[in-house]
Amino acid sequence: MKKLIYLLPLVALCMVCLWGCEDDDPVVERLFRPNFVSATASENTITYSWKQIGNAVAYTIEICRNADFEPEAEFSATVTGTNYTFTGLRYNTAYYARVRAVSDGTTGDSNWTIRDGETKTETRVVPQLLQAIDTDEIGETDVTIHWTIDEANPVDSISVVKTEGSEVVREILLAPEEMIGEYHIEGLEKSCNYTITIANTQAPEDAKTYNTQSFKTAGPPAEATVIGVTDNFAKILEEDLANSPKTSLIYYLEGADYYMLQDKALDLNEDGTVLGVKGKDGIEYKLTKSIRIIGNTKTKSTLWIRSKWTLENSLEFLEFENVNIKQYINPKVGATANGNFELMNNANTVTANGRVEISSYVIKNGDLTGFTRGLFLCNADYTEEASLVIKKLVIDGCRYTPVDPEDKTTTIKHGGWGVFHIAKKYTDIWGEISITNSTFYNCEEAKGLFGTPVNTSWASPAAGKVKVSNCTFFDFSTKQTLINVGNLPAPGVDITIEKCLIATANLPGGAICPSPSAANNRLVSAADNYYVDVEDGWILNNKDGDLNFVPVGLSNDELFESPSTGNFTIKAKDSDVYKKGIGDPRWIK
Repeated sequence: MKKLIYLLPLVALCMVCLWGCEDDDPVVERLFRPNFVSATASENTITYSWKQIGNAVAYTIEICRNADFEPEAEFSATVTGTNYTFTGLRYNTAYYARVRAVSDGTTGDSNWTIRDGETKTETRVVPQLLQAIDTDEIGETDVTIHWTIDEANPVDSISVVKTEGSEVVREILLAPEEMIGEYHIEGLEKSCNYTITIANTQAPEDAKTYNTQSFKTAGPPAEATVIGVTDNFAKILEEDLANSPKTSLIYYLEGADYYMLQDKALDLNEDGTVLGVKGKDGIEYKLTKSIRIIGNTKTKSTLWIRSKWTLENSLEFLEFENVNIKQYINPKVGATANGNFELMNNANTVTANGRVEISSYVIKNGDLTGFTRGLFLCNADYTEEASLVIKKLVIDGCRYTPVDPEDKTTTIKHGGWGVFHIAKKYTDIWGEISITNSTFYNCEEAKGLFGTPVNTSWASPAAGKVKVSNCTFFDFSTKQTLINVGNLPAPGVDITIEKCLIATANLPGGAICPSPSAANNRLVSAADNYYVDVEDGWILNNKDGDLNFVPVGLSNDELFESPSTGNFTIKAKDSDVYKKGIGDPRWIK
């Protein structure tokens, strides 16, 4: 009885506590959670969809780059439908999503449904709006740039940066009346390298800038010898190579045409200046000193040559910039087209003088025509003690073809040689090769860019590098391989081929592959390469798969402005070739 008396107060206390808590935290009835159906990314947008929930009046969808949504969601929206698209996101970025159903107030909102995994936006495809800068519009202290007007991608600013040192020299904010696709920039320095970028300052942070273009202002460097319009440059170069105490010769050409011919082939004034041409005999230059020849961007200087140039000893550089180099063809003076012609030929000179080395061999911004056996022909066996080495080889902004498109009378075809034909022992050009922003066409019989280099026995301590990018090939090496590096001894070469475009005019298709069967070579990168898939034209063989060439989906006439006349301007502006800036950028206008 006493135990019962003691228990009664305890029971009463528990009942009071229960009554006191009954309304304090009642069980809340909620809507069911919606389940995700899909998530689709496109450029910098993501579209989510989810299942409908009965009695829901709306849905809240949120995304964040952190899976735990801390400190809070980056983007949030409340909508009445079952899908929503987030726009203006960061490119190439992973986002996590959650959604919940919103009630009308009679019940609680649902708990969050967190979508499994991430959804990643696409890598930005930078609009190729800024056009390649025409050398005719580059002055000594000014330049005119052009860009494509696109309502979806407006341009409101221009940045001018010195390439060396990355110093920003101009930041130009365009007024509305200046957004016309053209702008003239003044106040630049002579003979200076610049990079120009156009942008939209109103775009999201990672989508402000468009593509860039680089150029060099005109004018002679301080150390250059200026060659006047009527100066006999052929004679000046010959005498400087023989007698100048300088180890390097730098020239700036003010005129348009320079005929590298013997005096007897030139019509000379009493003071030795050139009045015209009366013969065909060229000068075979023996290169004993480093040479840099810079042309006038306004006149686009041309060297007309009839004889090969050969190396006599090692050079620090052999460089041509803003200079056309062409075989002189004029039947009126007996200078008929020579089908066995090359710019440089080193068949025997190296063995007599020991090891010969060029540290830098560069050709930039020039038309190269008439070289039916390439720009460098080395077709002799050397020895390890008497070898030929080119450490750095650059071709940029050039057009290579046997005959000028404007020449309607000359008939000449490229021979069975590579642009650089290296076919014998102990010739090493593979240190660092860069072939960019160039066009090669009407060279069906050519043996690729590098001839047929088989077991050249070069002894390099490190792997060579071959980069081919933003090049257009039309009817080039259609019976051989495009690159044609061949079987080199170890360590071989690393090959990069990107943003290249190839096409033929219904010719038999060859192989594009850079000899992947060569065990010592490696394909490092191959991206955004395209070919015109014309009927009976270029056919990709099973060795070309690694190069990632994909069909354009258009014919030659649909893609190009006038390929038969050497005009490869891309007229299909809705094509991937135009949008991605594939091939020589000078054809993207």
